[in-house]
Amino acid sequence: RTTGVAHSWNPSWRGSHTARIRVNRILFARYVAGVLDTLAELDKLRVTNDVLDIAYEDLSQDLDREYRRILSFLGLPYLPVTWLDSKKVLPPPAEYIANYEEIASLQGKIRDAHARGTISQSWRKAVGLYCRGHSLVTAPFHRN
Repeated sequence: RTTGVAHSWNPSWRGSHTARIRVNRILFARYVAGVLDTLAELDKLRVTNDVLDIAYEDLSQDLDREYRRILSFLGLPYLPVTWLDSKKVLPPPAEYIANYEEIASLQGKIRDAHARGTISQSWRKAVGLYCRGHSLVTAPFHRN
């Protein structure tokens, strides 16, 4: 919402000006930890359920192949994907997130700590308290 074109699928966007945004590190850390918690809970479903992993990157590279996998997993007949012919046109995140390298590094550190089980409850509480009243995306600034 801040840039006005986030997640744009509209080809008319190409070449439009995008405001660069800065992502709040602490809120991002809380978001990443929450996502990892959710993924860990979902992973437990593998014990009692058949699970199909679907990666956005795979869908964006070969939509037809991935839909074949999905339909096969569900036991449904193949239908060509004729209803979706658009491509995402937003530039890579590093181009519009001003502190992209910083938060990408932070994401890796949190992922590693989560895998080791070393994210403490006191860290979660402190981050939770900070997050009240703060926004994930802070004031954008424009490219020159």
